[in-house]
Amino acid sequence: MSILLAALPLLAPLQTDLAPGVPEPVSLLYSPLNLESFAIEVPDDAYAMRAYLTGSTHPLDLDAAYFVDDEYSEHYYFAEPTWYDRELYIPVTEPFGLTAGTWLLDVMVPVDADDVALPERAETTLTVEFPEPLRGVLTEGTVVEVELTRSNALRAILEVQGELDPMTEYRVECYSPDADVDLMIGNPMMMSFLGLPAALAYTELNYESETLSGEVLEHSEVHVYAHNGTINRPRVDVRVRFTPVAADAPSLVDPIDFPELGPRPTPREVALAAAVGVFGPNVAGSGSVIHPSGLVLTSAHVVFAPTDATAPTATPEELEANTMLGNFAGFSTPGEFRATMPEVGLQLVDYRPDLDLALLRMVGTLDGRDVPAEALRNLPAVPLGTATELVLGDTLFTLGYPMTGGTGKFVSLSMGKGIFSGRARQLGFASLKTDAPMHSGTSGGMVLNADWELVGVPDMGITDSNGTGGLGFAVPVDTMPASWRRLATEPGAPHIAEVLAQLGSARLIGAEPLVGDDMLGLAQDLVWAERALAGGAGQADARAALAARLPESLGALVA
Repeated sequence: MSILLAALPLLAPLQTDLAPGVPEPVSLLYSPLNLESFAIEVPDDAYAMRAYLTGSTHPLDLDAAYFVDDEYSEHYYFAEPTWYDRELYIPVTEPFGLTAGTWLLDVMVPVDADDVALPERAETTLTVEFPEPLRGVLTEGTVVEVELTRSNALRAILEVQGELDPMTEYRVECYSPDADVDLMIGNPMMMSFLGLPAALAYTELNYESETLSGEVLEHSEVHVYAHNGTINRPRVDVRVRFTPVAADAPSLVDPIDFPELGPRPTPREVALAAAVGVFGPNVAGSGSVIHPSGLVLTSAHVVFAPTDATAPTATPEELEANTMLGNFAGFSTPGEFRATMPEVGLQLVDYRPDLDLALLRMVGTLDGRDVPAEALRNLPAVPLGTATELVLGDTLFTLGYPMTGGTGKFVSLSMGKGIFSGRARQLGFASLKTDAPMHSGTSGGMVLNADWELVGVPDMGITDSNGTGGLGFAVPVDTMPASWRRLATEPGAPHIAEVLAQLGSARLIGAEPLVGDDMLGLAQDLVWAERALAGGAGQADARAALAARLPESLGALVA
């Protein structure tokens, strides 16, 4: 991928003008930081710029910067290495991305070139292209499959054709099994001249959808695009479709790939299968399945933005539609080079910001459909251990998805190994210390003892000021609320009465009549508990027992 770095404004050197698509020979005296500069005009309608070196006789660097008022802009890009050659790709969709106007490109001898004995001159060829998006047609109910590559600007533009009912609401969807994709819909003239799309969906997930009226959609183009960070593969496959919202159309997404274990799995195999990625609209991290019904333990800061003091609020209708948080889990494929992708929807059961812990439950698919109850009965679940018995020097393992999240970036499961290094008040309570690796994205995952039991939840890592060394801090599972632990150890899927009783919140059981925000909080808990039931026996009795404890105004919720 291209690397964006901040830079101080510099005066531009003399440069040679480039023509798009025309290879330009370059010959450099091979001396450190010696360079040759080139200028190219980026047109207004460009979606991406691809610059690359071919036939390089020696290692060379390639960078680019937008040039305005006789100075470089405040940001410039370094190209990624492809052996001796280099390739630079800048799309319009990246922050500080491609802008119309003059861009300068430098072909430079690396700073460490004098470390080795090299011939006098380096030869290469520089080519700059402006890839054109893939274009096609989209009609009602038809699934269009497109392949996004750098050669088509990682973008497809599909013209909506066919007569649509102006009063009907239509759902436009796109899905990729292996990459973050985004969706933009609008009238071509409005988007070209005013930059105003009718709809834009750009969460950091591999599924997007927007709803528009037939009146708006009939005259629109549908733009589907991937991100430069995804292109560690030859192509990104995407499916696109629009259908009436009221239509019972088949799901566009792949079936959930639930993990399956043999008849006698080892404890390590269980732990690996129970490690999930947790993906939200803006953040991502790791989690652990701690109950076969799909209860997931993770860090609160993975579920909520770090600045959130409380859980977000939503109406019961929004909760029932499974749209409250937009968090999703993805399963690992140990031993395979396969990034973990969002697959199954998560809904909040409870959270403790003071412990930086959150408990969620698997409830739906990427496109908001229910997961069959039978699929959430026998998931691999990591057993809970205890951190109180750890002794300095005990072996510990970490499991998670380091550096996941961010635009277009999904990663495979990673395991680290270290020792129990002690306890600290780093997190406001007696947290665990370990030298096992913890990186951004590992938060919410697993710290396991030698018996492959969950003893901690990775929370943060620190390094020395010079970037060496490293120490990780984890929340001991012993600090988990007792009600959560009971939920994790109960056989079978938890029932509504069990959930309410075990959470034990004052606002749920034996509370005074509730008003305002507390009423909404209770309504949320009721819906979460209803989701936890998953069709278990005793539903009618649980409802009756619950209704007797509630204010009359909420009786309809459990009737």
